[in-house]
Amino acid sequence: MKRRCFFFSCLWPSIPLIALMIALPPAVSWTASTPAQIGIGTNRVGLAYHAAGVGIAKVISEKSPMKVLVKPFAGPNAWMPLLDSGELELGLISGTDAGWAFTMGPGFPRQNKNLRVLMRGNMIDFIVVVKASSDFRKVSDLKARRVTSDYGGNVVVKQIVEAYLASAGLGWDDVKRVPVPDIAAGLQALREGRVDAAFGGGPVTGALRELDAAIPVRALPFELSAATLAKARELLPSARPVLIKKGTGILREDIQALEYPIFLVASAKLAENTAYEVVKALWENYKDLHPIHPWLKGWIPEEMFDPDPPAPYHPGAVKFYREKNLWSAEAQKNQTELIGAAK
Repeated sequence: MKRRCFFFSCLWPSIPLIALMIALPPAVSWTASTPAQIGIGTNRVGLAYHAAGVGIAKVISEKSPMKVLVKPFAGPNAWMPLLDSGELELGLISGTDAGWAFTMGPGFPRQNKNLRVLMRGNMIDFIVVVKASSDFRKVSDLKARRVTSDYGGNVVVKQIVEAYLASAGLGWDDVKRVPVPDIAAGLQALREGRVDAAFGGGPVTGALRELDAAIPVRALPFELSAATLAKARELLPSARPVLIKKGTGILREDIQALEYPIFLVASAKLAENTAYEVVKALWENYKDLHPIHPWLKGWIPEEMFDPDPPAPYHPGAVKFYREKNLWSAEAQKNQTELIGAAK
């Protein structure tokens, strides 16, 4: 009996504290629900999208609580349904493709309402190439010639080639279309002599460098004018002209080309804290990206936030940009409109 009284007399002073602990919600660590591993969708191995994705995955894995696994596909048209369903957490995509994926544009048969933007990356340039041993010097020289087409795994490439053809007053009916599934297959077709011209991607791309080492290639210039640029922007909403200097990748002379931005995107089903950690890791450690791949030299804080993105921002990204005092009235207006379009 004495022991019982002693027990309760000892417990009594703690009862108010115990009651308070029960009443308060449990403390939750910001990283408590962060998954151990997430995936990022990229283009095929050997292409710049994949190499850049590897670099992004490396920095996130080293500077955040999670590991990132790179998952190569033929292109965003292939991995976007997985991102929309939440089976894939991240993706690296052009601004044009992101806008089309969100609004059900070319190559995307349904609206991917769960697509969310994390940050803007670098501007990427792209060229059309022919064998250096050929007589082709201008896009207009490709009339009635064999040109890679379709690109079912990455429809934006078809639009790019079409924009180049249009710059010379040509259309698909003016050339011999040779359907290929993706960029690598198109370059292989050029290597084997099955086509006369192919989409080359960026001049620094590993696959294009490899092709150039095997059979030297030459880039054809985009034939720039106000009319051709307007047509290019009709086909590629975020495109703009760029003069690429010789010595860049495979280029042996200056070349007029096109470029557009790429974005790191996420599934809306990704937890807010996880998205926040991804953005934070890349923002704070952007210099670690630069030595990995030429594309990643363009990933700098001054360019990472875009107030007018092609799809809504992820809440985790919004939280981060608010903390950096970057979230503006313009950004909120665009976010509200884009979220409304997803309903």
